[in-house]
Amino acid sequence: MSCVSALYHIVINTYNRSLNIQLEHADDLYAYISGIVRTYNSKMLAINGTSNHIHMLVDLHPSACLSELMRDIKQSSNIWMKQSGKFPKFSRWGREYFAFTCSQREAPHVKQYITNQREHHGCLDFDDEIRRIVERNCRNWNDNLLS
Repeated sequence: MSCVSALYHIVINTYNRSLNIQLEHADDLYAYISGIVRTYNSKMLAINGTSNHIHMLVDLHPSACLSELMRDIKQSSNIWMKQSGKFPKFSRWGREYFAFTCSQREAPHVKQYITNQREHHGCLDFDDEIRRIVERNCRNWNDNLLS
């Protein structure tokens, strides 16, 4: 029997980090995105964000492809947000996404970090936050990473 743990901390942002995710409807958006994750036989362990970005902790099924999942999340939620009428200012997602693996040991910390997103961003803006996460997890920061 195989045992696979593929936990991803994923971040997506609105185009140009525009503040156009209405937080009073954010839970509906999170439920919609969680449904997409389930179609990949994967589990959404945490999802939360602010008016210009979303963090997710996803347990990705071994047969699922991360890039396909992200394409579907961004394309489908883009259409749904526009058709729902709940996000009238939303234009589109930024072209990039950020995904970092984490261990089972790190997962509770990442989950708590995601849960506290709105409080966290009272003192740190998204650009600084994502720069720190990228530098800590995979490579040197490049301002061209954000659209």
